[in-house]
Amino acid sequence: LRTFILTIAAIWAHLSGKRNRQKVAALKKRNQDTEMHLSLLSGQLNPHFLFNSLHAIQGTINSSNPDKANAYNGSVANFMRDVMDTGKKEFISLTEELKIEEDYLKIEQERTFFSYTISLAPELTAAQIDFPPLLLQPVLENSIRHAFNKDLEHPEISINIYSKSTALIIELNDNGTGAWNTDHIREGQGLSLTRKRIAVYNEKFEFMPIQLHIDYIPGKGTMPTFSLQN
Repeated sequence: LRTFILTIAAIWAHLSGKRNRQKVAALKKRNQDTEMHLSLLSGQLNPHFLFNSLHAIQGTINSSNPDKANAYNGSVANFMRDVMDTGKKEFISLTEELKIEEDYLKIEQERTFFSYTISLAPELTAAQIDFPPLLLQPVLENSIRHAFNKDLEHPEISINIYSKSTALIIELNDNGTGAWNTDHIREGQGLSLTRKRIAVYNEKFEFMPIQLHIDYIPGKGTMPTFSLQN
């Protein structure tokens, strides 16, 4: 009887170990697939931005202003170098993200008139907050390219960052009259990539879900809001 019990126990331990190894292998493969998917999506942002930037450079060349075109080209090259360095990472600090986004806004100011403000709540330490790289850029791009028209005297973008309970909130707002929220207008490639990246992050980091809501209020403009839990 004792031998029989030991045999059953050994078989049970073997089967349990095999199932556990299979689960571990499945989780490992899922994690690798998720990382690859995230890397591919992040990589697509670079040519998307570069494509739009090349059009802007071409526009400055056609305007017979080679000095402006050269300066713009240098700014884009420096920005793309930073993007490629950070785009390989799953997270960077919020400080790094805000610098990248501010560099992007300054590049866009070379060809489009608008102002911007970035406000960080005093209780937050940006250098200690992990953040997905380039999460904000496609949203800012939509505001610059679709919200403002020539009749708007003071186009402005604001970025307001604060904490609410266990969440980090990033509110973006343009005062444009053009509603580009996705309930009414076909979603562009940049914003589509952002939504896909958020879905992959949420799959991999279930303990830290990210949400994006975009609203438009006449007279106030389009207001995208990111919420990052924990």
